[in-house]
Amino acid sequence: MIGLDDFRRVLGHFASGVTVVTARDAQGRPVGLTASAFTSVSLTPPLVLVCVDVKARCYPALYASDRFAVNILGAHQEALSQRFASNIDHKFEALTPHPGRLGLPMIPGALAHIECEKVGIHPGGDHTIFVGRVEAATAHEGEPLLHYRGRYDRVLSALSTPRRSSPMSVPLSRPPNDDEIKRAALAAIDSGQYILGPECREFEAEFARYVGTRHAVLTNSGTAALWMAMRALGVKPGDEVLVPSHTAFPTAEAVLFAEAVPVFVDIDDTYTIDPKDAAAKVTARTVGVVPVHLYGHPVNVDAIRDLAAQRGLWMLEDCCQAHGARVRDQQVGTFGRAAAFSFYPSKNLTVMGDGGALVTDDDEIAARCRRLRDHGRLNKDVHAELGFNLRFNDVQAAIGRVLLRRLDAMNDRRRALAARYGAALAGLPIELPREQPEARHVYHLYVIRSTRRGELAGFLKERGIQTGIHYPVPCHRQPVVERLAPPALPKTERAVEEILTLPLSAGHADAEIDQVAAAVREFFER
Repeated sequence: MIGLDDFRRVLGHFASGVTVVTARDAQGRPVGLTASAFTSVSLTPPLVLVCVDVKARCYPALYASDRFAVNILGAHQEALSQRFASNIDHKFEALTPHPGRLGLPMIPGALAHIECEKVGIHPGGDHTIFVGRVEAATAHEGEPLLHYRGRYDRVLSALSTPRRSSPMSVPLSRPPNDDEIKRAALAAIDSGQYILGPECREFEAEFARYVGTRHAVLTNSGTAALWMAMRALGVKPGDEVLVPSHTAFPTAEAVLFAEAVPVFVDIDDTYTIDPKDAAAKVTARTVGVVPVHLYGHPVNVDAIRDLAAQRGLWMLEDCCQAHGARVRDQQVGTFGRAAAFSFYPSKNLTVMGDGGALVTDDDEIAARCRRLRDHGRLNKDVHAELGFNLRFNDVQAAIGRVLLRRLDAMNDRRRALAARYGAALAGLPIELPREQPEARHVYHLYVIRSTRRGELAGFLKERGIQTGIHYPVPCHRQPVVERLAPPALPKTERAVEEILTLPLSAGHADAEIDQVAAAVREFFER
């Protein structure tokens, strides 16, 4: 494999440029096409990404090959870029490619030749992304071809150079960002309707349909959705609400803002609320329970629903980390009176910023929440109650609509990467995530557990791998709730000392997951 310094030196010559991807078909003949995108995605190991048109005649040969080369064309080679962007036969006519170190065909006169072993394939619509591990590279002096009049209007590459804003080569999460998303946002901007307009209405209808509820009410965060729901459910000062302590603090924060008292509950083996401990903490003042589908794994909904029914409690689901998770064939968000979702950038479904939604089958709850998010208005001029400005905007709604259409595929990708981790990390002295029978985990986060967490996190950081802890301070130990004198929660307090989140998102490459897993294995086997 090429060294890091050589990789930086070769790619650092070119801020952007037109690239031709070449390989050999099953008969050993050279094939190639002009890529629609090229970028470096990792420094350690050196990985590059190329995006190619699936309609190209030589696409099957490129797909089947386990190696490919990237040729960065010089400013004098515009005619070559047009030839390889077309679907003509005999692209190599009058062109004698020379073999590279891996035997791949190299275009003469190109400013750089980068030879790769293919380590990932990601089909998506009319294009496919190939991920390659760089094995060899050479560069020459000259200016790259930046623009051309071939099949694509413009090619830009965002290369990983020492100017990278983050030192981490494998980030914890990688939110989607592509031309379809940008086009949707720009179209919403051009519409001139920005707040609770047509994009918001369509997103609400589509999201409700996806979850399987009658209503979806967009708001500016998952926290706001929880607070509005509790107000709509009639929570009064002094009411007690059961919440897990092991969750993001906004779950408890929403209870406190509703002037209720959070009663903290311990966790089970999936890090979600323990139904037995919840039942033991019900008092005459308890009015509801907020189970959190943490990390993307559903709670034991049957047990929590039974508890709520037996004790006359409402159930408000916190689905902020579990878009698309299911129990049997039923989506989370449909088991209680209402549910809250978050669209924060790292979530399974994002809107490129903060955002949230409340979903419910209850017409009155939906109507109340629509008022609360808009200053308690009945209409433009009449305010029936105190609300707040918790509205949503059409630019982010347009982005959400694009990504909602991809949500199931993105969740499938997360599950595939989680399975890859599971196979690669098996047998090590760590606890891996569990998926209960009849539950469909969507892996918002991939959380392992180790008594050597601090050492492991430091070891991974030295290798450019970002990790996280979700969450190091449980809610019942936060200073803001000290006045409530919450009791100890043994399972939660043990877990927060050992849990560690590894990188995982739909945007990660197989090779990145392999890199992380190899580093974890190296730590324990050294």
